[in-house]
Amino acid sequence: MTSVGGIGGRILAAMAWAGDSIGRRGLLTTVRIVGSTIADAGFDRRYGTETGGVVDSDQFESTLANRAHAVRYRATRARPFGALLRRLRLPAGSTFVDVGSGKGRVLMLASLHPFTRVVGIEFSPAFCEQARRNIAIFQRRIQTKAPIDVCQGDVADHAFTGDENVFYLFNPFDAVILGRFVENLRRSLASHPRRIWLIYNTPLHADVVERSGLFALGETMTVGGIECRVYTHASS
Repeated sequence: MTSVGGIGGRILAAMAWAGDSIGRRGLLTTVRIVGSTIADAGFDRRYGTETGGVVDSDQFESTLANRAHAVRYRATRARPFGALLRRLRLPAGSTFVDVGSGKGRVLMLASLHPFTRVVGIEFSPAFCEQARRNIAIFQRRIQTKAPIDVCQGDVADHAFTGDENVFYLFNPFDAVILGRFVENLRRSLASHPRRIWLIYNTPLHADVVERSGLFALGETMTVGGIECRVYTHASS
């Protein structure tokens, strides 16, 4: 049974967060964040999946070589992500890649759009297993438009096939791995020139992307209270 004191503590914490958020972001943005958070709470109940929660990086498998560079797991909010894809109007037939795909929520949401295929790259075996379970449950309930592949491995060393052209990141790692990922993309583009989009949700290390010289910043947008930067690379 939840104690009255525990409930009261959570209410006070929520009120403190709301006051701080209104002060920093404004009332409208705070309302949007609350709305998307409430919608997220129903995602797993609606589909029978398990994508929520927060997992600190020190809880990832100790054998992972780059665990020290990882960021805690937290799923992308469903409603803002759907709004983001609708707003971007990416070309049909694209290959969508979620970099650091975790438990697979973004993969499932992306599969509802007309991509040729949807790929998740995740270095945690446990997250990959959970993502595959979630996807199987989701696909039994929803008719998706794109097949989904979950690839276990480190994105810094991942061998891209050359058709991937839409990349999504929800701040999955620090600047070190982001830099290695960008250089990996540079090699892929040298062997398979193509136009690509890089969607960076919560861009804490945007300077790494922008210093690389590989991308042009297309636009910065706030969707559901979340900042995203969208970069493009056009093959010459």
